[in-house]
Amino acid sequence: MATFVAVTASNCPRLKDAVAAQAVLDRFVLDGDVTAVIRTDDDADPPYLAIYGCDWPSARKIPEDVDRERFEPDYNLDGGEGFEEFLKAIAAHLLEPLNVQACGYENCRFPISVCEWHVRPGANKIEINGFKHSRDEPSPASC
Repeated sequence: MATFVAVTASNCPRLKDAVAAQAVLDRFVLDGDVTAVIRTDDDADPPYLAIYGCDWPSARKIPEDVDRERFEPDYNLDGGEGFEEFLKAIAAHLLEPLNVQACGYENCRFPISVCEWHVRPGANKIEINGFKHSRDEPSPASC
């Protein structure tokens, strides 16, 4: 059986309000080995958001009436949609655009999966980009 291997990284945009941004992070659970954290390098520097890990990003929103420790994710729901919901929620707290990129493969076979999520501060829409050609054209006889 093939195993999908992926990595995720972000550009670490600065935040307007770290407390409000942390409240958004607290309402979501990111799946697998992807982490979203708020960091500061120096007390004089504004806090920033870092999203990274060795997995494809997906998230689950914790319902308002459920305690985080008691939350049991429904893996029948699409975690990609949850990740987009997370990005829309965090957009209100960004000082600069957020770019999240993920790249993955299955046993080094074509096609390689790539995706970029671009979120502008305060936006309610996410720009999602990936490879435009993966399996829609016939392969040459030899590479």
